[in-house]
Amino acid sequence: MAKKRRPSASASKPDVMTIVARLLAIIAAKGIDKDEACLQLSGAGLDDRVITELLGVSESYIRVARYNRKKKK
Repeated sequence: MAKKRRPSASASKPDVMTIVARLLAIIAAKGIDKDEACLQLSGAGLDDRVITELLGVSESYIRVARYNRKKKK
């Protein structure tokens, strides 16, 4: 009987730099409204999927925040 392969430990664990980046993003977004947090995290280079996980908003919320920023200019 063949043994079942278990996924490697490194495949299931997130990268250390990813964890650090997410923690710093949470600190940066603390104490400001979600619109501003979306814009700051997006400006820091995080993709929309990561921002949605950190702030608990949808991707459309992020797009609307970007649109409103452009509209104000």
